[in-house]
Amino acid sequence: MKFPVYWLSHEEVENGFVGFTAPPIAGDTFIENFNVVLIDLPDGVQLSQYVIQDGVRLANGMDAYVVTGGYQYTLAGVEATAVASDAETDGVEISVLRLLAVVDGRGIEFTFLASRDGFANFGPVMQQLIDSISLNN
Repeated sequence: MKFPVYWLSHEEVENGFVGFTAPPIAGDTFIENFNVVLIDLPDGVQLSQYVIQDGVRLANGMDAYVVTGGYQYTLAGVEATAVASDAETDGVEISVLRLLAVVDGRGIEFTFLASRDGFANFGPVMQQLIDSISLNN
């Protein structure tokens, strides 16, 4: 996966987490970020089940969480589901785009978060990240 060189990376390998944050923008109330999480799934969990479980987890962890859309996607040749949502964190309205896939018994979450007002500005960066992803299955 390729990410913009001016973004900062944060790794918690033991937790299966890698995060990237954009540089702060003057006047922005939220620092845009992109996260990748790997989760070991119980045997036999399919993508549709994983998407439902993930949605419940997010709804329980974010204020004013509302799914605004979703669609099937092919991510690096693997079936994936994209879920768009709005939420609130620390009083800031944010938009979230998640791409979820299951590869070799692991759930993979690619999550983009930005202030609701600034989300569209990060479309080209998000597309660059998505296009550069390579998955081994």
